[in-house]
Amino acid sequence: SVEEEEEADENDSEEENEKIIQLTQSQLTSIKMTLLQSVCNSLIQEPQFHKNDNLVRNNILSLIKSIAINGGDPEFIFKVALYCRHDLGIRSTTNFILAVASTIPQCGPYLSKYYHRCIQLPSDWVDTATYASIIRKENKVSQGIEQNDNSVRVHRTLPTCLRKVMKEKFTSFDAYQLSKYDNEKSIKNKIKKKRESFEESKDENDDLLKALQELIIHDDDDDD
Repeated sequence: SVEEEEEADENDSEEENEKIIQLTQSQLTSIKMTLLQSVCNSLIQEPQFHKNDNLVRNNILSLIKSIAINGGDPEFIFKVALYCRHDLGIRSTTNFILAVASTIPQCGPYLSKYYHRCIQLPSDWVDTATYASIIRKENKVSQGIEQNDNSVRVHRTLPTCLRKVMKEKFTSFDAYQLSKYDNEKSIKNKIKKKRESFEESKDENDDLLKALQELIIHDDDDDD
């Protein structure tokens, strides 16, 4: 239910708050510069954002959390995402940044403002959800929470704030854009291409496919 999802989000927030160590202004500035450099470097060599053992990917994730949580400047993360998408034209890095931000409670209030400006294609929409699902699962595993039931609807592992903006954004895609992504075959082919690199089980990818289809087609009764 939505209540359970929101409770899980609140638990994530409480655990994050317990670990917060505030950065000095000079430390924050240094970390911001490092993030910008890492994002620009991805224009030359794109990190494998789906692999949790990729050092560059994990460094970007860590920098984002430090700025948003320890630095107290969550909106900066979205400004970087917007710059990355519109000025650098790097879709995958933008999608990853948004996915990470959506799992950080401090970033929640800014997601709607920037998500719609950064997500321009249905494929961006799908990729952001995919990354967020992976990151959220990694967070749960790091907290010692077992997630062995692949039958769970995957979209329920997405942050509530992300699911809401995804529903809103979907209505803005035009007929031409949706014609390439709105049928089951095209979405299956997209996820099939990622199966090997994601190193996920067939059941888990199928759950993601079904979840995204449900999110597209149905307006969940439990969302106000």
